[in-house]
Amino acid sequence: APSASSAPSAPSSSSAAASSSFSSSPSSGPVLQRFSSTLRMTVVRGVTVTLSPAVLSCNVRVQPSSGHEGEHASTVSAESGSGGGTGNGNLLLHHIVRFLFEQCEGQHAVATHVMAFLSLKTAVDRARLMLAGDATCPEPSVENVFNVSLDEFVRGTLSSVLSLLWRHADRYYEPIERQVHEILDCVLDTHSLLEKSFARTPEQRQCLDDFISNATEQMLSLEWHSKGKFLTLTGLMARVGAKNLVRHRSTFADELLSAFADVAVCSRASHLFKEFLKSLKASAQAELFGDKKVKKTSKVEEQIVEHIQPYWLSSIAAAMTGSDGALRKGVVVFALPTLFEVVPHSFRALLAAITTNVGEQGFTRMHLYAVISLLKVVRRTGNCDDNFFEMPLGDGLDIKGLLHLALRHHDRSIQLPALEVLCFTKVLTEPVSEFELATVEAYLRATLKVSTSADRNGICSLSQRFMMRFKDSARKHIAMLEKRVKHAQKIGAQQGEEDTRAELEAARAQVERFVNAVTNALVASMAPGMAYERITMALRMCEDVLFEVWSDTATVSRTPSDFLRPGALALYHPMTGRAVLGGLWESYDRTRLRSFALLRRFESIVPASFFAPEHIPVCARATRLGSSGSAVAGAGAGGAREVAGASSVELIAPVDRLV
Repeated sequence: APSASSAPSAPSSSSAAASSSFSSSPSSGPVLQRFSSTLRMTVVRGVTVTLSPAVLSCNVRVQPSSGHEGEHASTVSAESGSGGGTGNGNLLLHHIVRFLFEQCEGQHAVATHVMAFLSLKTAVDRARLMLAGDATCPEPSVENVFNVSLDEFVRGTLSSVLSLLWRHADRYYEPIERQVHEILDCVLDTHSLLEKSFARTPEQRQCLDDFISNATEQMLSLEWHSKGKFLTLTGLMARVGAKNLVRHRSTFADELLSAFADVAVCSRASHLFKEFLKSLKASAQAELFGDKKVKKTSKVEEQIVEHIQPYWLSSIAAAMTGSDGALRKGVVVFALPTLFEVVPHSFRALLAAITTNVGEQGFTRMHLYAVISLLKVVRRTGNCDDNFFEMPLGDGLDIKGLLHLALRHHDRSIQLPALEVLCFTKVLTEPVSEFELATVEAYLRATLKVSTSADRNGICSLSQRFMMRFKDSARKHIAMLEKRVKHAQKIGAQQGEEDTRAELEAARAQVERFVNAVTNALVASMAPGMAYERITMALRMCEDVLFEVWSDTATVSRTPSDFLRPGALALYHPMTGRAVLGGLWESYDRTRLRSFALLRRFESIVPASFFAPEHIPVCARATRLGSSGSAVAGAGAGGAREVAGASSVELIAPVDRLV
């Protein structure tokens, strides 16, 4: 075969043999006809990689010839220039790529289809490399490389490749989907190369502009439930920019956000939305500041947000306050974290857009859900300042009043997100304000009687998270105050030491007051005769929120004795143990089992006074309950005997040791 630097004057035997394998029909090759589809594509891919550009740019002319039956009925010749004849065309573009097109469209096994798209990607990339090699010449031209004009190359080969990609953009098999995306990248890179080095006339530039416009329209016309659409749009956006996509489709942001209603494509839609915001932000920074390097301050970020918010602000606000529940959930879970990751200073603008449409009726359920969801995401991502709860919302209402309104709402889908705003923060040791302590305490007192297990699980999980954050922040604050006290003692600052000690005692008193208030509320809900839901919730909260966080039997990192005074928590008081013991007389097995589990933990943490002699009749009564006739005759007789009898053994053993 001729070398890459010399023009092929005549085909050698090797190039002719290679060329004879590719004709206008995939079944007419004398050699490849005997192979399987996978092996034929392997040979084609090898030829595409190994043959020199001079051979791949040859024109191949297929002419009919007379022959005997059973023999190949055509002869193939290769020539460097253009020529007539049946089936005349470039070896790479008109024969190799056409053959691979037919293999991609054929009915094959998955592995064969993967091989077909992989081979097509190799061919398209080889064409790009051949053009890149000619781009270094003084006068680069597509005719020098493929013997076709730029218009024929763009409207013929590149457009045909794109049409093939659109038909296979939503293949269910991931390797094919990945190859489709990589082929698209090769096509777009080829377009950029042509635009940069080969387009010299207005007609050629118009041809390239029409190509990218048609590609954009074809991508946008795909269904939004198609997973392949997001990959292709992501690759296109990196080259044409988000604003050009909006010019082609003014409703692009609305259509993109509508895809978040489909949980199957939410992750891909989130990635595309992220690239969309990045592109808008980069273009805004270039328009506002040019090439000047600007320090990223709050003022600069606010200017960028104000510049780009017309492209997405109203769309997100409409999606969050709309009637589509799936769309609202998808936007809150996927779109909002992405928004605050790329544009962290967009919180106030989005909050104003949501609250502007409240109207005379005040905050409806939709507006409450939208604002509370926004606050929840802001707290999780850390995009809030110190005056977060005092931020005004209009009509004399601030975030504090809105949270009180949401926590009193009858709908749990409003209550729990509002509680999550108070309980979750980005930093686990963020200090807890008095407003948060008072609001959480009041909410727990008012909602101890919960009817469904799902609501109980949600409230207990959030309360435990809040209690752990309160404990960790209190430990950190108290440790810092203790260091200040030691430092004041070391330097002899008596007044500073007294002030710091007073602050230290106030911090400890705050912890003790809140934990004891919650404990007293739970103990009061365990009184005999209370509703089953209230007693069950109180026992669950006592175990998950108090014992798991504050008990000395927990892990070392959660032990509170290193920063609180001994015996300061009502959790360790004998009255708490007596209230839990009363749960053994409840009618429901679940209540008795949970009471027994708590009593097992009480043995190692309560003071010895709990096992005083006056408690022996109580333990004896529990023993009689487990062996009574009504317990044996009941449906839960076995469980009752296990609860009452085993707990009596666990409680009486320490009493015997005391006596």
